[in-house]
Amino acid sequence: MSKAPTIGTPESLIAYRAEYVLPITSSAITNGAVALRGDRIVAVGPADKVITAPYAVVDLGRAVILPGFVNVHSHLELTLLRGYLEERKFHRWIEKLVSTFRKLTQTDLQISALYGAVEAARHGVTTLADTGQSGATVYGLYESGLRGIFFQEVFGPDPQHLEQSFETLQSKVGELRARSTKLIEIGVSPHAPYSVSAKLYSVVANYAMSEGLKVALHAAESIDEAALVRTATGNFAKSLQSRGIVPEAKNTSVLKYLESTGILHCSPLLIHMVQVDDEDIALAGRYGCSVAHCPKSNAKFGHGRAPIERMLKAGLRVALGSDSVASNNSMDMLEEARFAYMLHACALRDSSWIDAATLLELITIRSAEALGLASEIGSLEVGKQADMIAIELDLVPIYDIEAAVLFAATTRRVKLTVVAGREVYRHGAMTTVDEHSLEQEILRIAKKI
Repeated sequence: MSKAPTIGTPESLIAYRAEYVLPITSSAITNGAVALRGDRIVAVGPADKVITAPYAVVDLGRAVILPGFVNVHSHLELTLLRGYLEERKFHRWIEKLVSTFRKLTQTDLQISALYGAVEAARHGVTTLADTGQSGATVYGLYESGLRGIFFQEVFGPDPQHLEQSFETLQSKVGELRARSTKLIEIGVSPHAPYSVSAKLYSVVANYAMSEGLKVALHAAESIDEAALVRTATGNFAKSLQSRGIVPEAKNTSVLKYLESTGILHCSPLLIHMVQVDDEDIALAGRYGCSVAHCPKSNAKFGHGRAPIERMLKAGLRVALGSDSVASNNSMDMLEEARFAYMLHACALRDSSWIDAATLLELITIRSAEALGLASEIGSLEVGKQADMIAIELDLVPIYDIEAAVLFAATTRRVKLTVVAGREVYRHGAMTTVDEHSLEQEILRIAKKI
């Protein structure tokens, strides 16, 4: 690949050519090109029609250009804990996470978040919807050059601590919003039914709607969570009782309980959605919710399989997320999509439940829709932000480019990652981060755990 000229300035003109261009929302193009002016796409089509005299040209050769992948659920601050939190019982995994998290400084968490952002860029992820407690993700996104929404988590299962929890949330959001940029948006995340009281959900819902903040929350992830809500039993109930908090049986599903708190009025991004039935799916649809499906994390913990085939049929916005690499172990969205296909095909005993083109949409345009960003990203279209990647192809022959990318390509062959017209990764290295120094910092921090 030829060395690209300096780009990303308002008037810079550059065209990327490759053997294939996969816009996602329109047909694949053989021998295609994508032209950029600054941070916007100004042309997509056959190379001989797109590439004209004003453009500097980068020839990517035997590669496919497509929109950057959009990961709708991650926890970048936990990246350095990959391989450390391998406890299979979910409630014990959480307990170990909480105790380990307390050993880490804010600087440690920022380095961890940056390390995760670098991994994302290397795997062709240009946008992340990340939830976290420390706010370190904002640093990671900014330093790496990636786009994202950071959902500031709030915790408080004890109603007596409502005021303190909410004041802490307001303070953190105010600080983070002051550091937001055109690429980084701030939202809120009342964590989960086992860590947030009904009153806190209600207060956060009113706050988010009054402040115009997007909302994401973990919902219906596990059997223990469902048991806590319905009958006040299970491991989460025992954990709360050990802290002097007496859970109350709601005698209903997690989704119906969340509706009673008012949080669904925010049309939140519902993360996981494993323990749901058709009534829950319809309820989520009525409130305009989106779903972050994390198949590998769900499977690793033994939580089960989210019925996304029924969600898609019901018209819900469904997208794919990796969850943290402390639970999934990777941030490879192509692999996430492949795993989703095989998991559901096996469970349904139906290999035709979805096609390759739709699965690619779940990590591009449909992910953008789930985050309310589809007018700007998720597809290669004139006028949209120039978020795109190139994956080198060593596949011969190629009969169907969508199927080839989904089932046979690998993100280890990503050769270019561009965010808002800026090359953040090329020639096998980040352009924004000293990766060697970063790895040394990660190893240093790991020694204290």
